[in-house]
Amino acid sequence: MGWNLINVTCQVHKFYPSSLRLIWLENGNISRIEEPSTSTVNKDGTYSWTSWCLVNVSVHKEDMMLTCQVEHDRQPAVLKSHTVVISAQQREQ
Repeated sequence: MGWNLINVTCQVHKFYPSSLRLIWLENGNISRIEEPSTSTVNKDGTYSWTSWCLVNVSVHKEDMMLTCQVEHDRQPAVLKSHTVVISAQQREQ
């Protein structure tokens, strides 16, 4: 079986203070939790951070929903979701 990788990016911009928790979910299930140790400091004193999720679509038989959930400073969580469509060709590789 070959490797068929895609990269999904979650970018968080202009947050303050710098503490942040980012959760990657696959089909609603937690796959990874990150708390960045280093963030980019913007000119206005806020912070930005980027997280990547590498997905091997060759091991998935069905489409999957990837969600980036950001929790910051006791604010309501922000969720952004992306459906990774697994084509028949990708399943056969």
